[in-house]
Amino acid sequence: MRGKGTITEIELFDTPAHIALEQALKDYYYWWGYCKKLKSKNSAFKARKALEKVKRLAQARKLELLSLYSVDPKRKKTY
Repeated sequence: MRGKGTITEIELFDTPAHIALEQALKDYYYWWGYCKKLKSKNSAFKARKALEKVKRLAQARKLELLSLYSVDPKRKKTY
Protein backbone atom coordinates (compact mmCIF):
# COMPACT_ATOMS: atom_id res chain seq x y z
CA MET A 1 0.00 0.00 0.00
CA ARG A 2 1.95 2.95 -1.24
CA GLY A 3 0.62 6.29 -0.06
CA LYS A 4 -2.62 4.95 1.41
CA GLY A 5 -3.98 5.22 4.91
CA THR A 6 -3.55 7.70 7.68
CA ILE A 7 -0.26 8.59 9.28
CA THR A 8 -0.91 6.11 12.12
CA GLU A 9 -1.49 3.23 9.70
CA ILE A 10 1.65 3.72 7.60
CA GLU A 11 4.33 1.09 8.08
CA LEU A 12 8.00 1.99 7.77
CA PHE A 13 10.05 -0.19 5.48
CA ASP A 14 13.64 -1.29 6.08
CA THR A 15 14.89 -0.25 2.68
CA PRO A 16 18.56 -0.29 1.65
CA ALA A 17 18.71 3.49 2.16
CA HIS A 18 17.38 3.07 5.71
CA ILE A 19 19.86 0.32 6.55
CA ALA A 20 22.76 2.35 5.08
CA LEU A 21 21.70 5.38 7.14
CA GLU A 22 21.64 3.31 10.33
CA GLN A 23 25.13 1.96 9.63
CA ALA A 24 26.47 5.43 8.85
CA LEU A 25 25.05 6.73 12.13
CA LYS A 26 26.72 3.88 14.02
CA ASP A 27 30.03 4.71 12.34
CA TYR A 28 29.65 8.38 13.20
CA TYR A 29 28.90 7.70 16.86
CA TYR A 30 31.84 5.27 17.03
CA TRP A 31 34.31 7.85 15.72
CA TRP A 32 32.70 10.67 17.71
CA GLY A 33 33.27 8.64 20.88
CA TYR A 34 36.92 8.12 19.99
CA CYS A 35 37.26 11.83 19.21
CA LYS A 36 35.88 12.74 22.65
CA LYS A 37 38.00 10.12 24.42
CA LEU A 38 41.34 10.40 22.62
CA LYS A 39 41.13 13.92 21.16
CA SER A 40 43.01 12.79 18.07
CA LYS A 41 43.07 14.47 14.69
CA ASN A 42 42.52 11.18 12.87
CA SER A 43 39.36 10.28 14.78
CA ALA A 44 38.00 13.82 14.28
CA PHE A 45 38.66 13.51 10.54
CA LYS A 46 36.88 10.15 10.34
CA ALA A 47 33.96 11.44 12.43
CA ARG A 48 33.57 14.41 10.10
CA LYS A 49 33.64 12.16 7.02
CA ALA A 50 31.06 9.86 8.61
CA LEU A 51 28.83 12.85 9.37
CA GLU A 52 29.04 13.98 5.73
CA LYS A 53 27.95 10.49 4.69
CA VAL A 54 25.05 10.66 7.17
CA LYS A 55 23.91 13.93 5.63
CA ARG A 56 23.98 12.48 2.10
CA LEU A 57 22.10 9.36 3.14
CA ALA A 58 19.53 11.36 5.13
CA GLN A 59 18.77 13.39 2.00
CA ALA A 60 18.33 10.18 -0.01
CA ARG A 61 16.08 8.73 2.71
CA LYS A 62 13.98 11.91 2.75
CA LEU A 63 13.40 11.69 -0.99
CA GLU A 64 12.58 8.01 -0.67
CA LEU A 65 10.00 8.64 2.06
CA LEU A 66 8.45 11.46 0.07
CA SER A 67 8.08 9.22 -2.95
CA LEU A 68 6.55 6.44 -0.83
CA TYR A 69 4.04 8.46 1.16
CA SER A 70 3.32 11.63 -0.78
CA VAL A 71 0.05 11.78 -2.66
CA ASP A 72 0.59 15.22 -4.19
CA PRO A 73 2.54 14.97 -7.48
CA LYS A 74 3.63 18.63 -7.24
CA ARG A 75 5.27 17.97 -3.88
CA LYS A 76 7.26 15.07 -5.33
CA LYS A 77 8.63 17.24 -8.14
CA THR A 78 9.81 20.09 -5.89
CA TYR A 79 12.24 17.85 -4.03
